[in-house]
Amino acid sequence: HIFDPTFEKWIAYRHSASTSPVLPVPFTSHAPVLLLSWNIDSGRPLPVQRLKAALHYFRTLRTLDIIHLQEVHPDALEALLADIWVRENYATITIELPHYSKKYGTITLISKRRISAIGRCFRVPFSSSVMGREALVLDLRVEGGFVRFINVHLESLAGYGIKARQKQMGECCEMLRGRTYTVLGAVLAGDVNAIAEEDARLPRLCGLLDLWEAKDHSRVWHSQNGAGGGEDGRRNGNTWGYQPEGGSPPGRLDKVLVAGQVSGEVKVVGKG
Repeated sequence: HIFDPTFEKWIAYRHSASTSPVLPVPFTSHAPVLLLSWNIDSGRPLPVQRLKAALHYFRTLRTLDIIHLQEVHPDALEALLADIWVRENYATITIELPHYSKKYGTITLISKRRISAIGRCFRVPFSSSVMGREALVLDLRVEGGFVRFINVHLESLAGYGIKARQKQMGECCEMLRGRTYTVLGAVLAGDVNAIAEEDARLPRLCGLLDLWEAKDHSRVWHSQNGAGGGEDGRRNGNTWGYQPEGGSPPGRLDKVLVAGQVSGEVKVVGKG
């Protein structure tokens, strides 16, 4: 969907030469795609104010091509769709929360600079989830096929959550391939709730490369105090546990995972 200023509403996007003159470019020479993943945390107070604060921070970064948001509260979604910066610069894959989880949902924004390359986009609710967790899939057209971006939010907590995440990551594995066309590579980025040692093995079982670990093998999980990534992880790669600080130690709950003909670098932003 894109925002139509004439009618003052979000409308379904239809590609045409007049509205989208930009042509796809070869995958091997494609300009880097800058992606940001951010969990809004629907369980915290003041969801609208926090969403607006996040958007204000996003505007201070380099131009973001794709924004993956998780746990977007209904009120925060309304504020997101009303934001002038978002309306002027981004299309959104959906303007509604999923019917199976009215408390929150995942939202993907894509820069209008990239909109002409959009192929398919769709939601995949995880069959094993009791928390309304899902993946939001976006395919971008490149020469020879597509690159698939998966905005993911896996089950929380230990116990059942560990088993559910294993099943959900398996479902993500099935999403790495296109059924009717060629997917050259995939980027899975979002809140994977990696709180247990079992979670560290899941990407490799799916043939996914963890970009954070790939840059420095010393960053691989080693357990300490029963949570989140060991001492090195706490110093460098933690993405959760700072805003605000809580009873559990910070951890690297969010990850960027890639497969196929995709490479890249990752860094943590916005710790506060």
